[in-house]
Amino acid sequence: MRNESPVILISAVIKGAEPRAIATDRIMSLAYEDSDTKSDKLTLQVLNHDLAAFDSPVFRTGMRLIVQWGYWHNLCVPREVVVKSVKGFTTLTVVCYDKGSLMGGKKKTGAFKNKTRSEVVDSIAADYGYPVEQRFITETIRRFGTIAYGGKTDGELIAKLAKEEGFQSYVDTDGFHWQERDFSQKPVRTFSWGAPRSNAEAIIDDPDIDVDLTVPRPKYIRAKGIDRETGKPFEVEASNAATDRAGLAPSSENTQDWAAMLASIKNNAAGAPASMEDPDVFGDLVAGLLGGSETPELTEENTLNKVDEEDGELTALLLEAQALEAGSEEIADDTSHDATDAKTKVDARFKKLVATTVKLKFSALGDPSFFGKSVFRFVCQAPGAKPCKRLSGNYYAKTVSHDVTPGSYTMKIEAVSDGGNGAGKKSKAKVNTQEPKDSPTESGGQSSEEISHELEKMLKVDDRDGETSMVYK
Repeated sequence: MRNESPVILISAVIKGAEPRAIATDRIMSLAYEDSDTKSDKLTLQVLNHDLAAFDSPVFRTGMRLIVQWGYWHNLCVPREVVVKSVKGFTTLTVVCYDKGSLMGGKKKTGAFKNKTRSEVVDSIAADYGYPVEQRFITETIRRFGTIAYGGKTDGELIAKLAKEEGFQSYVDTDGFHWQERDFSQKPVRTFSWGAPRSNAEAIIDDPDIDVDLTVPRPKYIRAKGIDRETGKPFEVEASNAATDRAGLAPSSENTQDWAAMLASIKNNAAGAPASMEDPDVFGDLVAGLLGGSETPELTEENTLNKVDEEDGELTALLLEAQALEAGSEEIADDTSHDATDAKTKVDARFKKLVATTVKLKFSALGDPSFFGKSVFRFVCQAPGAKPCKRLSGNYYAKTVSHDVTPGSYTMKIEAVSDGGNGAGKKSKAKVNTQEPKDSPTESGGQSSEEISHELEKMLKVDDRDGETSMVYK
């Protein structure tokens, strides 16, 4: 790891002129939260011992800033934010949000007629000055007679329509996005716990992982209703068999029950008894498989513990049987008036539930090239032990928080995966098993040659008022 202090660069966006760099010697800390579900948030702690910041035009509500951080040889791409609040006295807390927050102002009561959800979103994004080449909107097919605001802001309506389609909505350096989460993208890097890795890959604390396999995941989600036009009832289903989706783990559906797994063990065990219902019979079978002579007491926990000591492969089978027994049915509370829209909504809910089967939180060394909404590889291996297959694999970063102070740069990462890398029934998901693009360097990220962000200076014209400003892409 290079002995290099992180840096922070901030410029004010002034209409009709190039961004003006501002002094950062007063910046005590920077925290940037790149989120999958809400506007990115920037928080600055600003030293104001002489009260000069109160007279500065920079730290005022509505001011646009361009911020970068990282290392001199490796800076993040410029992020444009809008100042929302300034509080404090000798120390100011300046809170900013990305440009998408500008859509959250006025609540509206109008409606769109005979439009698809994507057409509505595209129209709103255009109203906020995003040109066609900066609108990344997935086209939807279902056309609605009316899509009403219902007292929502533009941002709230966009979020509602995204939820109904199973999409995400956000603004980044490329523009406005309204699309499905990209689980198929190539992992951008590796994070590691326990296994020997470079400093850049190492996690700096113990991860917090939610992997309670005893909590049943839904086998399917169903919705019922009456078609408004035909008057006929309909029923739709979302499941691993009925829902096309991209995945991160080789398996993800928790559907196999205990009895079925016992039968599987019986059928694959040479000379196994014909009946698996008698506890003594099953105990004899397990003892035989383990090469022992004693009959273990037939409890799931006891059996698992004993097998774990002797036979890892059988343990995996028993664990799967025990923990994945209780897949459940969920009946959606749906207001759709036709089967097509109801199917879209239950598919969206199923994808969301399955995608959060495993939740992972950890801290790592700061990497200015790593942001939310990206896929990464997680390697988990205790010293002297085999790699943990259940937890190791590809994950999707829902939130990445960059925390920079003088001499320190760390990240807090919240990520999800849709399954257990072998624990569960195979799904139809198009599984992402790609390896990371490149291993990080000792600097805390990829080399400057690999991630050099060449900035192109452009004159931008605001379609709403004709004002011009200099931006960097």
